[in-house]
Amino acid sequence: MKRRAAFGAAALALFASVWMYHQREASPEEATEAPAVRPGMVRIDDTGRERIDLATAVLAAARSEGSLEVYGRVLDPVPLVDAVLARAAARAASEPARREYERVRGLNRDAQNASQRELEAAQALWRRARLELDAAQARLVAGFGVELAARDDLETLVGDLASRRSALARVDLPAGVGAPGPPAGLQLRTAIGAPRTFESTLVGEAATTDPLLQGRGWLALIERDPPAPGTALAGGLAVPALSAAGLRVPEDAVVRQDGGAFVYVESAHNVFERRAITLERPLPGAWLASGAIAAGDAVVVRGAQELLSAERGSAHGGE
Repeated sequence: MKRRAAFGAAALALFASVWMYHQREASPEEATEAPAVRPGMVRIDDTGRERIDLATAVLAAARSEGSLEVYGRVLDPVPLVDAVLARAAARAASEPARREYERVRGLNRDAQNASQRELEAAQALWRRARLELDAAQARLVAGFGVELAARDDLETLVGDLASRRSALARVDLPAGVGAPGPPAGLQLRTAIGAPRTFESTLVGEAATTDPLLQGRGWLALIERDPPAPGTALAGGLAVPALSAAGLRVPEDAVVRQDGGAFVYVESAHNVFERRAITLERPLPGAWLASGAIAAGDAVVVRGAQELLSAERGSAHGGE
């Protein structure tokens, strides 16, 4: 009650200052320099400004990097290790089979000690080795995606995963949440208990859909101080297409009325103009906003409600 009464007294005193300002006769210099007061504008004197302890802040350009909340877990490395080693074994068997087929074909072509039967046998062995390599590659891609399967350092990576020097994680968007465009980065943290954050690198899109979340998924590599397999994770998926630019408007400058928002801009000394803004998205202690404002504008961050009351009182008084 005391706070409300103090606010009402300050607004009443400011209205009196505004009314007296308009009633007094302006000097020739003021009549030339002071802009005409239009609807949506408030003009006060230095006494009124001091009475409400009015303060302003200068607007600056800002940018908000778009991100989407994702959820996931640290994967057990064993299935990936098995798939990579199976491909390596198939590749190791395929190369000697190819060389043997080339040798036998050369002998057969030159009518040396290689019969047609031996050539066909060597060709069958090489074809079988190729099929086994293709099958191992297909299993790896089907389980872990094209990007991970194509890594040149995959065998070294699975060694790090098996020894727990690094960890592979999977994160997913909830069902119905889309990512407009490819992601650019990922910030990961533990989802349960005391939060821990991890440096992570996106590896590629997951090859399967999570049965619970039913959204798009990605694989990420945690290379420093990784958590144990099975650890629940959450994080922010950076999506450049969701980024937005605007102006950083302090929270204390925003006045809400009739479902909209506006600020008071000091357009001239002790002259304040009400301007509508659009609140795009929250920032720490502020809003990313657009509208009838520009970088360099001085907006009222203390005393805006008193200006609104004075503006309303002045309008009613002029009726």
